[in-house]
Amino acid sequence: MIRPRAARVVAALLVASCLSPAPVLGQPEGGVAEAVKDEVVRWGEDSVALVKAPGSWDRGDWTLLAGAFAGTGGLMAGDRDAYKWAVRNQSSSRDSTAKFVSKFGAEYSIALSAGLLAGGLVFGDREVRDTGRDAIEASILTGLLTNVVLKPTFGRERPTESEGATVFQPFSSNASFPSGHSAQAFTVASVIAMRSDGWRGPTLSYTVASLVAVSRVYQQAHFPSDVLASAVLGTAVGRFVVGRHQPPRPGVRAAEFTVVALPGGLALHVSY
Repeated sequence: MIRPRAARVVAALLVASCLSPAPVLGQPEGGVAEAVKDEVVRWGEDSVALVKAPGSWDRGDWTLLAGAFAGTGGLMAGDRDAYKWAVRNQSSSRDSTAKFVSKFGAEYSIALSAGLLAGGLVFGDREVRDTGRDAIEASILTGLLTNVVLKPTFGRERPTESEGATVFQPFSSNASFPSGHSAQAFTVASVIAMRSDGWRGPTLSYTVASLVAVSRVYQQAHFPSDVLASAVLGTAVGRFVVGRHQPPRPGVRAAEFTVVALPGGLALHVSY
């Protein structure tokens, strides 16, 4: 079952994706109705391809997945300490900052995706238009995986509910793992990064997504292991969607995630 907030997000994305659908899809002969139909068909085909993708993975892909599982499991050992850190470091200014930043994993990322699509249409920029289009589609797929499949399956209690303890109750209403905000932020960031030339787009987008992840830990809504899993998920889906619609660019490589030990804690390092 989709939570009310997740349903509103999906609805907003669907509305955004239908803005001027004829130009987006190359003005099909059947007009707007045919354009919307074609778009839904594309989403369906991409969804099926996403489900089937593991069947064509090579050894390197499975190694990356194993590394993601290992990194997530390793971070769980420090989840309670991260919760205690968040509790100790609360302040009104940090609360306001975290509340603002976390919106880039929700309404702000939705507005950005719709804005890219609309801006590309208005100014006739195919690349900007398709960046918004891919961001919308990838966000929908990530949202479904996160809210419909993974959260209910794992049923992990949030830090505030378990007081920092690791508690999983599969198929319950607990919704800590993975982080929806972080997954959304990294989904849009990966789409922008894949469709950007140079380093500025990827650097800015992944920096903002990382700040969203940190804000969710600070707000005690998620553990570090939650946001790490979300970062991997969002990046993988975003890159998958772009890869379906755009040939690989020379010099573009996969984002890599590394857990870095720091005095008194851990940090997530993203390279690309």
